[in-house]
Amino acid sequence: MAPDIRELRCLQINLDRKRVATDLLHQVIRERGVDVVLGQEPNKAAGNEIRDRCDDAFIWLANHVEAKSIHRGRGFVAVELGWLTLVSAYFSPNKGRAQFEAFLSRLEGYVRGLDGRRVLIAGDLNAKSGRFGSRARNAYGLLLDEFLDAGEFSPLNHGGEWTFGNRNGRSLIDVTMAGAIASGMVEEWRVESETESGSGHRYVSFSIRGGGGAPRADSQGESKKGWIVNPSGLEKLRQYVADRRGTDVADDPERIVKEISHVCDECLRKKNVGRSGTRKAAYWWNEEVCRKEERVCEGPETGYERES
Repeated sequence: MAPDIRELRCLQINLDRKRVATDLLHQVIRERGVDVVLGQEPNKAAGNEIRDRCDDAFIWLANHVEAKSIHRGRGFVAVELGWLTLVSAYFSPNKGRAQFEAFLSRLEGYVRGLDGRRVLIAGDLNAKSGRFGSRARNAYGLLLDEFLDAGEFSPLNHGGEWTFGNRNGRSLIDVTMAGAIASGMVEEWRVESETESGSGHRYVSFSIRGGGGAPRADSQGESKKGWIVNPSGLEKLRQYVADRRGTDVADDPERIVKEISHVCDECLRKKNVGRSGTRKAAYWWNEEVCRKEERVCEGPETGYERES
């Protein structure tokens, strides 16, 4: 039986396939007593981690951290610890928007079968979004924002510190996000500017405390409903209001609330988290595409299974 772990010391890092970065990582693990590494682009010479199907993402666990189950997908790998599910993910900057959308579909397809409030995702997704502190925004970032809203994930990045740099500049592309309960367990999240990684990426460190804690009372019971506010939805909302300008609106507060709810239902997409916290599919989640994409791998086939 796995021990009742009350604290996990975690590192997040993209190793950029470099052996020197791998050696430095294991030195840091020994010096700090790290419990979990959520990494991307591992060096192929080292194979003692839990990897995804295409050798793009990996998770390293200390001996005392027992995974109750392992899930290897294409572009992401996950371990379930019982009270928490950790996911490491990677997406290449050399692929298109449609491929990123399919990647998010695969990730959503896995997460929607869990209690999403207890999920933490860390990865280099090459997505730039102001939600994570980036000053720039790209097409990946727009889709990642939709993923956050549909799944009710919270960005954990703060401070606006760049996480990747090379001769072409610096960017914030290494992101961490979590469901409601998991985000409440994370403490001391920071980008380490002073530690050499041997990679163009900086280490991200944080602690997860309170393992095995029960959900808050307000996160149980009736389904939580709301609307996802994005630029296209707001434009529809403005047009809806403009078309009805000058019409008679009653002073009755109940009628006003009903009218506002009706307008939002008409113009904005809904988000919905079920009674158990399990997410319903995002609007772009497509089971057929998900199955098709999982059968194809651009890297070496390393297996796809859920180990219990």
